[in-house]
Amino acid sequence: MTTRNHHSSHCDSNSKAIAYLAVKESRKRIFRSYSAIETNDAEFKKQVSIYQVIKSIREQYYTFSLLRVEANRVREDIRRLKKFISDIKKYASGNCSEHAHLAFEFILDNYPSVNAEIYKIHGGDHVFVVVGRAVDSNPSDPMTWGENAYFCDPWSDKVFKASNYQMELRNFRWRIESKLTRFIAYLKKKLLRQKIDPSVYRIERFTEPFNHDKHILKPVIVSTHQIQELLEENPESSEKTIAYVHERLLHLIKIITHLAEELQRLCNTILKKYGDNDEKYQAVKRKLLLAQQCIKEIKSSEDTSFKNNQLYSTVCYQDLLSKLTDLLRKHIEGACLLLTYEDDELKILQRPRTYFHRFFRLNPDTPKELTKISNRFINGLEESLLLSPR
Repeated sequence: MTTRNHHSSHCDSNSKAIAYLAVKESRKRIFRSYSAIETNDAEFKKQVSIYQVIKSIREQYYTFSLLRVEANRVREDIRRLKKFISDIKKYASGNCSEHAHLAFEFILDNYPSVNAEIYKIHGGDHVFVVVGRAVDSNPSDPMTWGENAYFCDPWSDKVFKASNYQMELRNFRWRIESKLTRFIAYLKKKLLRQKIDPSVYRIERFTEPFNHDKHILKPVIVSTHQIQELLEENPESSEKTIAYVHERLLHLIKIITHLAEELQRLCNTILKKYGDNDEKYQAVKRKLLLAQQCIKEIKSSEDTSFKNNQLYSTVCYQDLLSKLTDLLRKHIEGACLLLTYEDDELKILQRPRTYFHRFFRLNPDTPKELTKISNRFINGLEESLLLSPR
């Protein structure tokens, strides 16, 4: 992948035309899609084969990066993105995400001055590209994106104005084709806690209108503009980079503090019912203490690195980037550990308290609450990682 600008500035300003070209480029590269509506009519063996190919491609490349601010990381991520796109082209297979990445690469390579971003419907299941969004607009509100903003959706072969999204944008969904099999799978998921593997069942693919009550629009990787800016490695951007990382750490403190508050409430509930010798109370309490310790460590490094201006003493910009990378990675990994439990802890937390729960294999209340708490924490963590540089 190279970033070359051999087209005129007139073309660069035409978001609609560029979006159509990106859709055309993507669709001529991908011939097989597991999520395509027409795949409903394919033989089941062929469906499974396509699913396995796309799964294999994605295992090599999950996200663009956890650390999207450092130029050295962006270079590494572009190499990974290039390999991902190469595999998509090699196997000519992909769903909406692969289509979107091909369109994004096309714009980055041919129209680097055009602002393009890969977007996802959170709370749903669809990925596409947004072209020409105004920089100072609300990333989640297309009505603020400006007259030059367009949705570029290669999977559905559509390009439409951002202001028309309520009529045009649709979310992808699937369900098991047989109602009886669907019900059995649902029971396995709820009672036996078994995940539904779509490759095991013949599924029905369909779309639904974008729903403001359950769907949120969010960019999933940095924009073409941000990639260009970060690759310049301008030492004058040191202050901006430091401020950006500091903002992300403050957000991390905020979401871990919220996690600790929720764990404290759960501890209080268990303590009131079963006392402080209860094994589940002790397991949750240990996680609460880890969260509190994590907050202290982030605040300590914040005081040392930011409030005492230690980072500003770094002369070499590359050294600064390296320090910021290590600092951010350390605390993100520490936050992710708050979501993990030892095997012994899991057995304790999942152990039914009553005969009723054991007989019907129902999930105990404590792991249910922990799952809800963890999901909210994951959403907050994801939001922290997707903060855009100011």
